[in-house]
Amino acid sequence: MLEAAPITQSLETRPTTVDVDIEMLSGSETSPSVAQRRLLLSTQPGLFTHLLPPEEREALATPMHCILPSNSEVDGHGALYLGSVAAALDIVPLEEKHIRHLVQVIEPPQPVPSENPRDWGLEYFRIEIKDTPKAAKVLAETLPAVCDYIADALGRGESVLAHCQQGVSRSASVVIAFLIRERAMSYEDALAFVRERRRCARPNWGFVRILEEWEKTCRLRQLDAQVQAAGQVQAAGILD
Repeated sequence: MLEAAPITQSLETRPTTVDVDIEMLSGSETSPSVAQRRLLLSTQPGLFTHLLPPEEREALATPMHCILPSNSEVDGHGALYLGSVAAALDIVPLEEKHIRHLVQVIEPPQPVPSENPRDWGLEYFRIEIKDTPKAAKVLAETLPAVCDYIADALGRGESVLAHCQQGVSRSASVVIAFLIRERAMSYEDALAFVRERRRCARPNWGFVRILEEWEKTCRLRQLDAQVQAAGQVQAAGILD
């Protein structure tokens, strides 16, 4: 199974263009503006949870959320979940939700349930990266394979949990990429779709750039497929 090489970029390394005065933001006399909160959370997601709106803090406290429900009665598809490492360590809800696959977007060591009394079988797809903008290149290289993996599992009626440490940036980026490709969504629409279900989802700015490029790539492929399909229909009409 594909495993992306780990990134050794330090979490302390930050772009010089996003230097923010933390003392000013946390002072008792100055309340951070929405723009300032967004800047902090887009460059260092998960480190400033006290600045989050209540609904986002509540989402962070929830191990997983369902992004795409199971549609087994109609087309046999499984469900897609997004969550934190806590969701990956509790075998009971994994079994209850029929989750057979964990897409783990997190640096080593990779977590697995410590106890599995019911012998619930799990398969893993692992992308070993830190939540830093410079890790975006490795994420981009894995997007085709991880989207294929999720699509194949869901198509067999098997549910998938994509998770990272908090279910905010890394795994949310994978789920957004999947929606862009499989549901023909724009990046903005896919982000809004995910945030409606897990309010704390917030890819870092490096991942955002990769996802915007991914959207362009997927659209070109969709256009190529449409052109080829139209050509086949035209050829069939001529032959008839």
